[in-house]
Amino acid sequence: TAGTEAALIVDLDPASRDASAYAMLSLRLGRTFDDPQGWITLLGDEDEMDAAAALAADPDSLAETEPELAAMLAGRPVPAERWRLIVEALPRAPIGTFHGLCGQIIRSFAVEAGVDPAFAILDESGAGELFSQVLDEVLLRELESGELESGEENDGGDSHTRAAARALGGPEQLRAALLRLHGKLGEEGRDPISLLRDEDGRPQSGFDRQAARAELGEACRELAAAIELLEQSSEDRLRPTLRALAIERRRIGDCEADAVERWYPAMVRVAGQRRGKGTLPKRARRVWEPFSLSWERVQDAVASLAENALAGRIVALLEAVSTAYAAEKRRQGVLDFVDLVRSAHDLLRDDRVVRRQLKSRIGALLVDEFQDTNGLQLDLVHLLAEARDDERAVRGRASAALPLGVRVFAAVGDRKQSIYEFRGADVSLFQALAARARGGEAGLRLQALRRSWRSRPGLVAFANTLFSRLLIGDDPAGFAVDWIDEVDALTPVRVDHPSQRALPAVQLLRGDPNVEPRLRRADEARRLARHVRLLLDARPPLGRAGADGTPRPLRGADVAILMRTHSHVARYRRALAEEGVASVVVGGRGFYAAREVRELVALMLAIADPGDKLASAAVWRSPIWGIDDATLVALATAERVALSAHAAGCVVEGLADRQVAAITHMGRLVNRLHHELDRLGPARVLRFAVDRLGVREILAWDDAGEQRIANVDKLLAILASREFAGLGAQAAARRLLERSEDVLDREAPAEVAAAADPNAVRIMTVHAAKGLEFPVVVVPELGAEPRGQEGPVVFERELGLAVTSPDLVGRRRASPHARSVAERLAARRDAESRRLLYVATTRARDLLVLLGEAPESAGEGNWRKLIDAVLPDLERLRTEEGDGAGDEDEGPRVLEIVDAGPVFAVGADGEVDEVDGERA
Repeated sequence: TAGTEAALIVDLDPASRDASAYAMLSLRLGRTFDDPQGWITLLGDEDEMDAAAALAADPDSLAETEPELAAMLAGRPVPAERWRLIVEALPRAPIGTFHGLCGQIIRSFAVEAGVDPAFAILDESGAGELFSQVLDEVLLRELESGELESGEENDGGDSHTRAAARALGGPEQLRAALLRLHGKLGEEGRDPISLLRDEDGRPQSGFDRQAARAELGEACRELAAAIELLEQSSEDRLRPTLRALAIERRRIGDCEADAVERWYPAMVRVAGQRRGKGTLPKRARRVWEPFSLSWERVQDAVASLAENALAGRIVALLEAVSTAYAAEKRRQGVLDFVDLVRSAHDLLRDDRVVRRQLKSRIGALLVDEFQDTNGLQLDLVHLLAEARDDERAVRGRASAALPLGVRVFAAVGDRKQSIYEFRGADVSLFQALAARARGGEAGLRLQALRRSWRSRPGLVAFANTLFSRLLIGDDPAGFAVDWIDEVDALTPVRVDHPSQRALPAVQLLRGDPNVEPRLRRADEARRLARHVRLLLDARPPLGRAGADGTPRPLRGADVAILMRTHSHVARYRRALAEEGVASVVVGGRGFYAAREVRELVALMLAIADPGDKLASAAVWRSPIWGIDDATLVALATAERVALSAHAAGCVVEGLADRQVAAITHMGRLVNRLHHELDRLGPARVLRFAVDRLGVREILAWDDAGEQRIANVDKLLAILASREFAGLGAQAAARRLLERSEDVLDREAPAEVAAAADPNAVRIMTVHAAKGLEFPVVVVPELGAEPRGQEGPVVFERELGLAVTSPDLVGRRRASPHARSVAERLAARRDAESRRLLYVATTRARDLLVLLGEAPESAGEGNWRKLIDAVLPDLERLRTEEGDGAGDEDEGPRVLEIVDAGPVFAVGADGEVDEVDGERA
């Protein structure tokens, strides 16, 4: 085994195969070779291989599973004949994703599922574009007619679109809210109406209008009584309030609930009067506090009613859009990923004959990366792994209603590495399984695999100490992972190589406390680059080990810089470049927003319409083939900005010969390609333009030239793909521009040959590094704050929808329900942020470098604050030179706090002569 899986809930003992087989991973420090072993043990006989299925919740793990199975099986010594038969049968075991399995189910039972068996599958990008198109059409229709296709009447005759956009701050905010809710509901397998009512038609929490109206009535009566008490006061500190109350008394009246729109603004003015500094005197508090509390209660009730009204409009719009989207998919004969999983789930839930047939085909089911599954996928697994002798009727959640079959199901994962909640992953499912297994539930077995094969003993001790303090789950919803020593604490398998014993396992770089907060990130980037430069120059024995186990000297590819997001990657790359350190960004996002992509899109628009002045101006402004600003001003003055004006050559006077030649060349080329566009299509025309203009040769001079050239080639390939087949140049360009404006653009830049450069430091997000390992890992931005869910419309898995609407004077005030949702989302972010830190710090094999200062306003979940809270315990850690056992009195320190440096002095023999630097 080259890696470790630390918690497996599965009965793999051949002597006790009469139990349901759940497998579950709690900690993953190294590649997973143990789960295929468990799967094959689970199968029992080689003739069952063709009835086995393996699923990966994370598509990235799919590529790992099959070769790991084959490699492990090929190496089994005895009995040789049995393993030979299993290896030969292995190719018959299907390995795929949830989406792939569901697609096969729907195609096999298309009639029963009510779909055309010839359906095509929309990828995530295509589905997003189709939904956006339908969304815009529905909103425009509703805005013009004031009616939805369902025939629902709008309150007060105002259109839902207009009213909701006004309340949310504009049409873009409404559009973004609907897009976000559509994605969340898809992850959960829910319909829009479920946001307001449950399956039995009862109002969801926070959306009982009748209860909200009753609460407003009670609050108004309480406020009226409090006002009468306040009016009897003569306290000096309350005189401004009493004076304002006297002025507004007639308008306020008796605080009638049905006339709240009349007196609410007056009460805002009264309550807003100053009452001096400091705490009110005791006598004043006796009359002020009842008034203040009752007024808060009224405001909460008004906010709840406003939330109900706005949520009703939003859900009505979302229902209309979802209905139109489904109709458009039927018309085109396509299904998206959500359709695949939900249709397969509903088919298996409702058609017990189909379920029986599918169960008979599956002898064993292994799910990898189980911590990244959601409730719908868990229900699907229960439907497939249900007890083989019965098909029960299901009402509600299948996972709660169906018993698992004997020796059928194994699930592998790591609950502490659940970092994909933004994609629907629900770690509480894993938590519940672990609790059931620890509680001794029949058929479940918890086996903790606690050996770490990846990291040096010091790194293992650091992770054990830090996260035993940070991972404390005290929430009732189960989304915060709780550290359990008997499951999570690891023992290292590795022993420090003699050449590494003088080296620390973890370095914490301290920043300059005198640096201004606004300059802190730039200073951090410079310190990181300098530190990496010193590490690479010293060439310490931290590189990947050779065949004899001796670490090689460190090189660039052995170093990974793990970021929270790609927002500041460019800053760190510049700092590295200034130190002469090559770097390459692995994965990433924002391909469509890349400068070279947008410039080629502008060129395509100009070719489609050479008379388009805006597209022409964008072409002229390009540093790749454009002209200088003075020449562009001259063209504008002469009213000859459009490329069509230069089809026969540039005739604008007063321009330099070089500029005239450039304008003429571009004008003639665009004119020629414009006439070839219908015959050749946009992809071939743009490719010809790129070659003719020498775009690749020009970009090669750029510092990031290799990446930019690769992006150009990727764009040309995308335009030639099936996705853009049949689209004209303008339609294709419009689609590309829309993607470039999408803040959630997850398309990665093109891969470049530099990714194979052994001297280039790798830069990637923590999410991209999940499942990987590197000799040296650098985690910057410890002081950065996790970003919250933005906008007035949010969704939480358990508490549901929350909408913050303007009150009767235009102030955006959250209702009690919305505040509860916001608090729960903040708690979820904090819990996942801790798991993200766990993933980041456990990617290192030999050295972990941490840096980043916490601002004074940092929240409790700030990474640096979390580490600082445990710092005294971490500083006491030492590793014993020999077997790697933890000991506070012997061996070198695990953690080294560094103010500047380090300088690793390595002798000619490759041994560390000196470990130096300015230490704290």
